[in-house]
Amino acid sequence: MVLSYYHFPKENPELRNEKVKERYKEEELCELWEDLLDDSLDFPSREHFISKWFGLRKFVILSPQTHACAIDTEGRAKILLSSISFALSQLNCPLPVLVQLDKARRRLFSGVAYPLSAVKTEFETVHLRRIPVRYQCAEGVIDLLKEGLASKCECYLSVRFTYSFSDWPQIMCDPLPEEDESDDGDDDDELSWRTIPWGACEEVISELHLAVQWPSLSQDLFVDTPSYSDLDPFNAPSWTARLRYEDDPQCLLATHLSQFQKLLSDSVRSILSATENSPDSNVTSVLDKLTEHSVPSIGTVVTKAATRLQVHAVNSPLTERMLKKLLAYIFPDVANSSEDTSEFQEENDFERRLKSAPPGGLLWRLAIALLNVNNSYGGSMAVNHLWHEIVLELRYRWDEGKVLPVEKEKEPDSATCLLQQKLQMLNCCIEHRLRRQHVVEEYNSPGEEEDDDEFFECAEESNDQQREANMIKAEGRLRKLAYQLHKVPGEYLYVPITQEPAPLTDDALEEQARVLASLGTDQTSLRARMQSACLLSDMQAFKAANPGCVLEDFVRWYSPRDLTESGCLSTRMQVEGNLWQETWNEAKPLPVRRQKRLFDDTKEAEKVLHWAASLNPSSLAREIAAVLLNICLVTACTNLSKNSLIDKLTTKIANLSRNTDWQITQFEEICRLFLSAEIYSARKKSIRTKLKHVQKDVSDDDIEKFANDLLDNQEVKINGAAKSHLGELIVRIFSAGSDDEERDDKVTTKLPPPIAKEYVARCEASKPSPNSKVVPHRIYALITGEECRIASVCSQDTAFF
Repeated sequence: MVLSYYHFPKENPELRNEKVKERYKEEELCELWEDLLDDSLDFPSREHFISKWFGLRKFVILSPQTHACAIDTEGRAKILLSSISFALSQLNCPLPVLVQLDKARRRLFSGVAYPLSAVKTEFETVHLRRIPVRYQCAEGVIDLLKEGLASKCECYLSVRFTYSFSDWPQIMCDPLPEEDESDDGDDDDELSWRTIPWGACEEVISELHLAVQWPSLSQDLFVDTPSYSDLDPFNAPSWTARLRYEDDPQCLLATHLSQFQKLLSDSVRSILSATENSPDSNVTSVLDKLTEHSVPSIGTVVTKAATRLQVHAVNSPLTERMLKKLLAYIFPDVANSSEDTSEFQEENDFERRLKSAPPGGLLWRLAIALLNVNNSYGGSMAVNHLWHEIVLELRYRWDEGKVLPVEKEKEPDSATCLLQQKLQMLNCCIEHRLRRQHVVEEYNSPGEEEDDDEFFECAEESNDQQREANMIKAEGRLRKLAYQLHKVPGEYLYVPITQEPAPLTDDALEEQARVLASLGTDQTSLRARMQSACLLSDMQAFKAANPGCVLEDFVRWYSPRDLTESGCLSTRMQVEGNLWQETWNEAKPLPVRRQKRLFDDTKEAEKVLHWAASLNPSSLAREIAAVLLNICLVTACTNLSKNSLIDKLTTKIANLSRNTDWQITQFEEICRLFLSAEIYSARKKSIRTKLKHVQKDVSDDDIEKFANDLLDNQEVKINGAAKSHLGELIVRIFSAGSDDEERDDKVTTKLPPPIAKEYVARCEASKPSPNSKVVPHRIYALITGEECRIASVCSQDTAFF
């Protein structure tokens, strides 16, 4: 058995019921009686259903842990209740304890409490499919309450009728987005794969409920019998409205993300099975789908370089025309087209927290295309085909020296995802090779060739002649500094042309750190030399640009803090075995053009291309997931104002994007949040449309506030009830389903029959005998067309009976 404690505190604990204080002495007051006589608990909207049935704020529920342990016999129920009653009386515990009986779905409870000494309170529930007509009104509920009471008393009733409207006219419904169901790759429907889908595919609001309420009516002030009732809803002092929603509505973005999640889970087996099931499959070539073009042959590369974006969509879900349009969308510079990505260009504050890609860039277009292609144009096979063509395009651009349309960065940005860094690395390789070729062409041009036949006659060595010789031999100078060489007075120091350090992506940095860590503590010198390649290159370039220089000259330019005011090296530079001293002695005067490249653009580009070609659809989806979720988050922000769901999504996506080993469950949780955001957006849009259709004498601000209140609260109180503008608006909605075509703008002052009637009757009377103590009693009745539920609270004096 499971024991659960519930407590719903008062909003104002110090505020007590004045009627209770007048009726009972201070020593007779108890918290249970105050709750039973408190009419604010008659029809609460947020509390537990037990609070509404029995009028309780504190209670304990004893429920079976499993269905097999259900209290389904009268004998077991009596034994359990008897034991609880004995324990509570011995402990003087005033807390009500309720036991769940029968099956959980029936919500049957029975319980007991001892609020005061010699007073016992019993709780009972009844659940019926049908009830006699006599008890389907206030008069019958009062008769049920008075049965068994020993003295006459006056009863007070709170009544609530609930009206429902669900027959929405077409004019009050939002035009729903058309779900893309074209699996054959409709080439003309370009908008379907250029945008992120958003919205519900069906009406999300099922019903509008109007609850009219009469609180604490004396039984002598109204008549409510099976044959007649003077309870007019338009005269009720209190109106509340609430919405009922469709269960699990289908939404576009959630559907697309669900399919993308399947792509994340796909493996090599799915591609093999698709190949084996093809009508022209061959057992000998079952692995062709995996190995085809992973490392393109020379002939394929040459053909691709000659034909650029001429694709061949053979045996693929994507047609040749569709592929061309997709590639032109992803690479807009091919067709000299400017894709409109203005909705993504503006950077949001939350994007700084995400490790994604720049807004509106190549990866954003690729993510949008992959999401829609996977959902509507062939699944993983279509994604694999599209990515294969993209890899060929990357290969073509490297071979032809054409940069990618990505944001130009000097090196891969570690604040972006790995796929973005790889594309930036490929761009760096292309630009580095172009610069290198330009330098070689300039050096080999006829106008700049060195004249080997020029000689100088000198009778004896002098400083001036030595300087002239140094000037002739100097190479790779960038600019002149204001300092002179340490050993050659009168000769100025020149900044050399140096190599840029090799840019690294995140995976390369991790690999480098792993290699250095594997060397251990015994290989400190080896580790230092591995990290000093850039230092050696700079020293060689410096010697070539400044013949006759010494280490002090290099330190003056490279690390001025390690040079004293007198021009001597610092203490750490003079230590025996200093790395700088050893590297300087090894360095030869070599300009950049004759040095070994620190950044081998050819090798790094081939690494990027091989990495891209080795990605299967699942791996590709994992690499681009953070970018896709970023785009979806921007779409959600566009359709939703500042919302708690946006904050949750931002946090979850930021955690996923910065974790390389994220799990599929994290993606599933984000998908569920997007579904909630999409449903909320659809509900808001739908209720706005419905309210504005019947808007009259109600300002736009009031409509907006009322719509937000309906969405954010279970019930919304309508101030002024039927006489207010919002009350008239609700009545117009109910009148919208009327078949009266001649009503025009007149409001029908009639509501349909209520779908539910609720009564709460309470009184104070002695029981079981006229000499017994006067104690409170309460009964709750819910009457609908399908069921009747009655919950009673009866107290009795156990001393004077």
